[in-house]
Amino acid sequence: MSAHVIFRVRCQNTQPGEKVYVVGGAPKLGSWSPEAAVPLTTNAQEFPLWSTQPLPIAAGKVEYKFIVKRDDKKAPVRWEGVEGNRQLMVDAKDAEVYAVWGDPNERVVGNVEASLSATASHGASSIYPEEEGQPDSPGSLPLYVDLHETSSPDSLQPVRPYRGPASLDCLQLLKVPCDMKGQMVICGEGEELGSWNPYMAPALKHVGPSGDREVWALPGVLVDLTPGMAFKFVCLGHNGIPRWEENRPNRFWTGEEASYLFDLPSPRKGKEEGMNEELEVVWGNWLVDIDPLEFPGAIFHAFNWKFCDVQKKAAMVAALGFDAVQLSPAQRSIEGDQWWTRYQPVKYEEIHGLGSEQDLRNCCKACEKAGLLVFGDLVFNHMQVVASCEEWRKAQQDDGVMEILQRRLSQKLGPTFDRDDFQWPWYPLEGDDWDSDKRMEGWGCGEWSELKGGAPKVVAVHNAHMAKLKSCGISGFRFDAAKHMRPQHIADYVDKADVYAYGEVLSIDPTMQQEYTEGVHLTTGEQFPTTDFLLSVWMRKFIEVGPAAVDFDNTEWVKHLREIEMKRPSELPERAYNVENGQMSAPVLSRNSIRFARNHDTVSNEVPFYGLTGWTQASAQVAAAWLLATHDGSVLLLADDVKKSRMIKEALAYRKALRKFIESLTQEQRQTIRTEVRVREAEDGGRPLSICIACRVEAGGPDGKEIDGGALLGFCVLNPHPAGPVEFSGSNCLQQEGASDRTIATGDQKVVLHGDGTLQEPLRLAPYEGAFFLAGL
Repeated sequence: MSAHVIFRVRCQNTQPGEKVYVVGGAPKLGSWSPEAAVPLTTNAQEFPLWSTQPLPIAAGKVEYKFIVKRDDKKAPVRWEGVEGNRQLMVDAKDAEVYAVWGDPNERVVGNVEASLSATASHGASSIYPEEEGQPDSPGSLPLYVDLHETSSPDSLQPVRPYRGPASLDCLQLLKVPCDMKGQMVICGEGEELGSWNPYMAPALKHVGPSGDREVWALPGVLVDLTPGMAFKFVCLGHNGIPRWEENRPNRFWTGEEASYLFDLPSPRKGKEEGMNEELEVVWGNWLVDIDPLEFPGAIFHAFNWKFCDVQKKAAMVAALGFDAVQLSPAQRSIEGDQWWTRYQPVKYEEIHGLGSEQDLRNCCKACEKAGLLVFGDLVFNHMQVVASCEEWRKAQQDDGVMEILQRRLSQKLGPTFDRDDFQWPWYPLEGDDWDSDKRMEGWGCGEWSELKGGAPKVVAVHNAHMAKLKSCGISGFRFDAAKHMRPQHIADYVDKADVYAYGEVLSIDPTMQQEYTEGVHLTTGEQFPTTDFLLSVWMRKFIEVGPAAVDFDNTEWVKHLREIEMKRPSELPERAYNVENGQMSAPVLSRNSIRFARNHDTVSNEVPFYGLTGWTQASAQVAAAWLLATHDGSVLLLADDVKKSRMIKEALAYRKALRKFIESLTQEQRQTIRTEVRVREAEDGGRPLSICIACRVEAGGPDGKEIDGGALLGFCVLNPHPAGPVEFSGSNCLQQEGASDRTIATGDQKVVLHGDGTLQEPLRLAPYEGAFFLAGL
């Protein structure tokens, strides 16, 4: 059973050569492949409304999204920035779906009762199908469908939409700056205005440009409002953050004809004007350069996902710009739905918990088809907890208790292992010992059942587990709790696996990290990648507090952070005054380190993790975008963070396009690529005003001439502030002496870049917003 569905979306964010498409899980919607997406069309009369032809869609729940792409593939696919996927319940009745691109409240306007003949009679000249003055009928009233997972189609109630005035005479109009992107709403007291909830407020209708302003018409249904009601205008931006009129008190409704001007907050100001006052952040210039394509650019952490769910989403993950998917541990573990149960192995010989062995094969096959590597998570340091720390502590003084606990260990983890396969004497890892030499043999928290690392029987079982995973299609590995394993033992596993691998070294101490980056090598010759925890801690402080918060000698700062982590009093070290000197270095561990803003440990545990716990998604997305905008490192991203951040999606598309261009460079050129970072400090201190990240290569410019300092491949600009907008007029890291002016466009943004690094027109960024530009050569 199926029905014909017409998809319509109001989208103004296209450039010449771009089209809007709909893609989704149904075969008729391309099965989440952007290449097979269904095109929407528009014309001069209907724009910005885009529509499909009637599509036969099978009955049931359909997930979908709108995308924008170019037929010539000269720019990356842009996915709309709504949280999760749109959903539609299709039954036997034909339907129309009406949507607004990037609606942050994830609402779809759908005439689920209308027939195709009714559609033809109403036409497609407006996103609202019913013309003003026509009588309402049950068959023509659209539904506002809330797409949160908890919503049910049966609970939806029809709501009268705004259909707009009959003419442009006697209107109440709002004018906003042309560079202000998003849906305008009128929000205020009372249910009619959303009760100060901008996501429930009535939407304004876009009329068109007028000089340097865009004109919006207020909803006609507001004529019944009581005079004196307080309200403000709000822009629901594509990044999901409402922009209020912050520079003025509340407005009060009069009901009279009026022309309003949106009152924007003033852009934040820098400490000094001009690019000469920028702070240079050196990005690993002391590291050995390697080909950035030798390691994955972005890793999607399908944390605790079922294998079948990864299989379903593989094409979408690849389209977002990822190179690899990281799964949670596949072996049989203790029973339970909590994420940490996956990290207490019971039997390495079985694939169980997130799906069967066949499910894993299907998952890997789908990922391979989508061009994705698949990384398995190896928990080789320890196994199931069989007794508490206090029980083991008591056993040290009582041989009878020790016998009972060791017998329990053999019973729980046999017949594969027995008591002799574990590390003795028992020693609890607590306090400073987590980072001492005892960390490699001690029992974590005094209760992790620590395997005897390097023992032939243990190694044989682990090697068989890796072989099983590889036979299913796993193409790389993460070593959990790597800092509790000896580097030589990991090196032996890596040599045996002969695939890409990295280690979770949960430490901010560069010396400890070097034990693994220098003591282990991949079979391709590169040093072993590890998790760059210190960089994450540094970036959070830099972004949320300001550059002065990390302006210390790194060795002394690491000592201070460790003391704080152990809940011991510690004074901040003396300032290094690098900020005042105009240059400081980010503590980048290696060119192929595993970088992140938030990971599963920092969001799922109450341990401080040197200040990383409690980092909100909104603020951390700035750090994630920064990491993605560089040329090096592998960026690990949680699925939930990707889902909720438009900035991260745009940064992923940028990195994917950048790496695609890097493929065209020679091997020698790839090793000359570098990242330059320049930061403008805010006049009031605290969070930086703007962060500009540029990628350059030692090669000629677009006209073939050599450029002093290297050619610009691409750049991004980030506004790390949660409330204040910023204007960006250029940066020293964009300079290309001797180069002619260049027009660089991406998505709905276009800039003209002069050779001296300035922009012809300032770029205005909303709070927590980024702009990404691929320049090429």
